[in-house]
This record gives sequence, C-alpha cells and structure tokens, in this order.
Amino acid sequence: MIESHCIYSHKVYLDETDAQGVVYNANYLVWFERGRSEWLSEKGFSHNFLENEFQASLVLYETKVSFLSPARLEDKVIIKTLLDKTNFIRFNFRQIAYAQGNEDKVYAQCDAVVVGIDILSRKPKKLKINI
Repeated sequence: MIESHCIYSHKVYLDETDAQGVVYNANYLVWFERGRSEWLSEKGFSHNFLENEFQASLVLYETKVSFLSPARLEDKVIIKTLLDKTNFIRFNFRQIAYAQGNEDKVYAQCDAVVVGIDILSRKPKKLKINI
C-alpha cells in the first residue's frame, strides 16, 4: 500500500438530504470525487494542469460504494482518500466517509479505480507524475 492520503471536510446542507434530513446516497459519490480531486491538488496537480501539461485526463472507471450509516443534515463529514496502488495508468483509491471527531462512525466506504487517458485519442495513457 502506498502511504499517500488526503482529508477533505464537508458539512451536509439541506439540498443534500431528503425530508427526514438524511443524505441522498448519490451525494457520497460527489464527495468521494471531491476527495480524489483534493488528493490530486495536494500532490501539486489539478485536472487543468494534467490537461495542459500532459494532454491527459483522469476518468472514473469503476467504483464500489458500501453505505453503512446515514449522514444527516448539518453533520460534518470527513472524506479520507488513500491511493492504494497505481501503475500510473490505473489509480486505485480507498475512501472512507466518517463523522468529524469520530472515525468509528463510518457513513460510507468507496473503492474507486481512476484511469489516465489521452484527451485526444481517449485511450489509456501513463501519467509521468511524481506522487
């Protein structure tokens, strides 16, 4: 396992919940995407940088999410993103959404595979980045 992780913090807003104040499941996918984008930014890269400097983009190839406990209106959710492994074409991430101040209160977990692609050919492309 590669020791390369990032923490993203998010407060749950009304538009992200149902009438009972429970977070819609799809919002976790958005938060996990933000966690991966923040991970990339912390490494000194952005999606625009990859496009401009490498003519490459990162696309979500596969994801598996387990919903364990519902987050609710005004909860503060921490998204921890860990790069599990990479060959610089495929990036395997493990992510967890948990309550701020209580890592034992896990809302959801995600395993995601992100692939580097050439922006013109749309074919897989090895990214020569230093992480």
